[in-house]
Amino acid sequence: MASWRPPFATTKVHLASESGAGATSLALHMALRVLEDGQRVLWAAPEMPDPARFAQIIGGLSPTVATRFHAMNLVGRMDLVTKSLLQAATPLPGVGLVV
Repeated sequence: MASWRPPFATTKVHLASESGAGATSLALHMALRVLEDGQRVLWAAPEMPDPARFAQIIGGLSPTVATRFHAMNLVGRMDLVTKSLLQAATPLPGVGLVV
């Protein structure tokens, strides 16, 4: 199954939605695109997406490509979360998406 590959005209997107609206699925498809393009993904959230949905979208990647998906369990004050993200993203080469 081919993934959706829209041309993004910007490098920054803020997406907020209610539970069940499909935002996580959209973010997983965006992550897939970034990984397929050879870049890294930082997934920073209090919990991971549903394992079955994650496997549906990301599961077909080779282990080598999948190692560029970095899950970070971040909760708490937004200023500290942002600081942690910057500390993680700065030394890693080729971060293409932060979710």
